[in-house]
Amino acid sequence: MTQPTEPSNSNQATGCHHPKTTLPKTEALLPWLNQQLSERRYQHSLGVEETARDIALRFQLKPSQIEAVTAAALLHDCAKCMPLNDMYQYAHQHDITIAEADKKCPQTLHAIIGTHMAQHQWGIQKQSVLDAIRWHTTARAHMGLVEKIIYIADKTEPYLRDADFARHVFSHINTGRIDSLDDAMLAILDNTVRYLLEREQWIHPATYEARNHFVQRVGRVAAHPKTRTAVTTPA
Repeated sequence: MTQPTEPSNSNQATGCHHPKTTLPKTEALLPWLNQQLSERRYQHSLGVEETARDIALRFQLKPSQIEAVTAAALLHDCAKCMPLNDMYQYAHQHDITIAEADKKCPQTLHAIIGTHMAQHQWGIQKQSVLDAIRWHTTARAHMGLVEKIIYIADKTEPYLRDADFARHVFSHINTGRIDSLDDAMLAILDNTVRYLLEREQWIHPATYEARNHFVQRVGRVAAHPKTRTAVTTPA
């Protein structure tokens, strides 16, 4: 099994000299991510970080929230390039239970492994960051603010994602209304569920639950985007 590279600064990895709320700095994360990821996935992660920060700044979030958004965005795909068999071995070695739903939908495994790596290799204890990494692929009901920002940014960043779809999603965001992020979430989830149904693919229960939750939150079904593209599926 190819083991993920340990961060070069062991103090950052364990958090032993820092408060538990301290998050790793971007300049520490980038060299490590560059080793873990393909160039394509590395650029995607930078795009997610840029898009997520843009959303956070639009809503004038607190510096601590922007710091959480930045860390979660950069780390969300940190296990994406690990071979599937290595992910199962990693889970076994670290006593991580893989639910049956995730076994049926293996594209979720990198989020589970990545959450563990963020917590145990980088010492991240901030729950909003860990939750954002864990649920960036499927989404879930009752997502927190950082989770929603990372999910939206992951599906709309400019490097891998479709520009027309991104514009459609951002047309739902009103910076004067923080709950407009729920409209954007529903627009993405509508498109994802429809895409998977059209191709008769299995849909993770958390995704169905998330869509039902946001339908109720928004009070309507978001208008279907005109552009249908595979880049909006969980990845």
